[in-house]
Amino acid sequence: MKIGMPVQIASLSAIPWKNGGGKTRNLAVEPKDADFDHFLWRLSFAEVSAPGRFSTFPGVDRSILVWSGNGLLLHSKNAEVFALAPEAEAHIFRGEDEIEATLLDGPTIDFNVMVRRGRCTAVVCRYTGEAMISRRAHHSFFLCAKGGFRLLFPTKQQCLIHAGESVAVSHLPEGVKVVPCATEASMIVVLINLLETIPLATD
Repeated sequence: MKIGMPVQIASLSAIPWKNGGGKTRNLAVEPKDADFDHFLWRLSFAEVSAPGRFSTFPGVDRSILVWSGNGLLLHSKNAEVFALAPEAEAHIFRGEDEIEATLLDGPTIDFNVMVRRGRCTAVVCRYTGEAMISRRAHHSFFLCAKGGFRLLFPTKQQCLIHAGESVAVSHLPEGVKVVPCATEASMIVVLINLLETIPLATD
């Protein structure tokens, strides 16, 4: 297991969306510096300030949730509408789906996790209280949206993460305990596993 240094999410550089309709900020991409058509997995923050269409990503599975703001209404081609609300769990959909987004009440920043279908999987969860993470992961990311959290690893290592920070952990073992450091705390955890047979390190 390797724990990375905290990353200040506000310091991430902005680039245009794939369809040019807005701006996004990459937190992590594999392979590093891969473009929109060649990543294996990708984590990013999209700034949504006006109604518009999502970029399409054929062959990609997507998970999306609200990072800041009041959320979005997602309109699918078959007329289904999904309300992406603050503090809600991730909404999962296929990257080839045609989605139109409208704002619920002002600009919103959403957090996106994209994985190449058939090559890797992602589990995305939001935590607001103390919990135990029972899954292993080749790649994991802990993103604190509010308050702060202490991460207690079964290896006896510890890590403190503050609001606005992200910490990456490679070869995460099962049994990580997350403990909030404030009464109002919120953290997103992303667990990515490759579908190839790659042993997970335990120390």
